[in-house]
This record gives sequence, C-alpha cells and structure tokens, in this order.
Amino acid sequence: MDGETPGAYEKRLTSERIIPKSDAGARRSIVTALALGGVLPNRLIETSYHKWVSFADMHNQERTLNMPLRSDIEMPWAAWQGNLKVNEDMVEDLFGKYM
Repeated sequence: MDGETPGAYEKRLTSERIIPKSDAGARRSIVTALALGGVLPNRLIETSYHKWVSFADMHNQERTLNMPLRSDIEMPWAAWQGNLKVNEDMVEDLFGKYM
C-alpha cells in the first residue's frame, strides 16, 4: 500500500500471518533481514545481498529520517515506504519462484 509505514507494514504482515506473531524481536529481525537483502528496498541507501553496505553508512542515513528517539525500527528497514513495495526480482533471486 502506497502510504504504508514500516511499522504498519510489519503489523499487516503479522495480521495476515505472513510472519510469526509470537515474538516482536523475531518479526523485526525478519523484516530487517529482508531489507538488508534488498527484498524491501528503501529510499536512502541501496541494499542487496549482492554487495556490501556498511552499517556506519546506514546509520548515518538514519539521521535524516527524523524518527522518534524511542523507535526500534532501524535502517535499512526504517527508510522503506509503501510506495517502494517489495522488490519481486530480488524475492525470486533469493527464494526462487514462490507462486
């Protein structure tokens, strides 16, 4: 959904039973891993399992997001937006044909 935030998307994935409901830390780790691999692209820094991106570079980009200090959503997941959708090519590259 175009206007969806990272937190709202994570909640939707949970409510639709796409990712497990049991542990918030596990859910956050799943979406962060998908963002690091390029499945969930972001608007600030290109991530992909094909190339290295420094965590320092990601952290520096995080400062431009103006997120609340208490937020536990971190880069690269924090810079995802609904209009970016899911990178279907990367999904197929990593997981094969899933449908």
